[in-house]
Amino acid sequence: ASALVGELALAQDYAFQAIDKALSTQQYYVISRCITLAHMIQKKEPREFHASAIVEYAHEALTQM
Repeated sequence: ASALVGELALAQDYAFQAIDKALSTQQYYVISRCITLAHMIQKKEPREFHASAIVEYAHEALTQM
């Protein structure tokens, strides 16, 4: 919802929290959803750094599995 209204910094914070929670609860599908969200943001705003940060954080999380 935050991403839809342009609050990309808040969306990034929520995505990071979701990724951390996904790791701790072994709900790894959440990480792929965060990556999908980031890609949707990048389609709308190609140079958006918050989306890039989400993707990087998600990939880092996936290496910790």
